[in-house]
Amino acid sequence: NDMWCIYQSRGTGGTGSALELKIYDSSANAWLSGGNLASDLVADSVHFQFDSVSRHSDDNAIVTVASNVRDAGTTGSVRFYSIGGSNLITKKTDIFQSATNFFGGLPSILLNQQNNDIYVNYQQDRLTGSVVYKKSADGGDTWGNQTGMSQTQGNITSIMGGTSIGNDGGRFQPVWFNDDLSDLVTNRLNSI
Repeated sequence: NDMWCIYQSRGTGGTGSALELKIYDSSANAWLSGGNLASDLVADSVHFQFDSVSRHSDDNAIVTVASNVRDAGTTGSVRFYSIGGSNLITKKTDIFQSATNFFGGLPSILLNQQNNDIYVNYQQDRLTGSVVYKKSADGGDTWGNQTGMSQTQGNITSIMGGTSIGNDGGRFQPVWFNDDLSDLVTNRLNSI
C-alpha cells in the first residue's frame, strides 16, 4: 500500500525550482524522501511543467519535465526520466533542446501500455510554436522526429496528452488551451 508522489517545489521568483519524488510508507504512516529528479528548473506560477505516467509492465513511473517555461530569450530542454523506486531514478535522453525562445513547457505523456511506446507532446516555442510530439519505442533512450499535432501556432498555455492506453486500445489526441481563442482545441486529423 505504499504510494509515490512526484511534485515540483517552486522557489522565489521562479528560481530554485525542483522536481522530487516522495514515497508514502504505509506501514510507518510517513512520507519519505525518494530522490531528486531535477533541481535546476526555472518555473512560473501559471504553467504546468511536468507530467508522469505509471508503466504497468514494470511499475516504473515515467516522467517528462520542462527545464524552463519562461518566454523569449531563454534556453531549456524537455527532459525524460524513468523511476523504479527510491534512488532508482534514471535520466534518459532529452526530448527537446532549444537555444532561444524556449517554451518547451506544458509537456504531457501518453503511454501505450500494449507495447510501451511513449508519446510526449509539448509546445516548442512560446512565440510561434505549435503543439508537437515525439515518440520513443525504447523507453526514452531515443526519440523520433518532432511531428506537428496542431494546425495553428502560438498562444498555447496548457496541453493535456491522455496518460495511457490499455488493452482495449485508444487514440493519441492531445487537447490544448489557446489563450487567444479562450478555448480548448484538438486536431483529430493529426491524431494517432
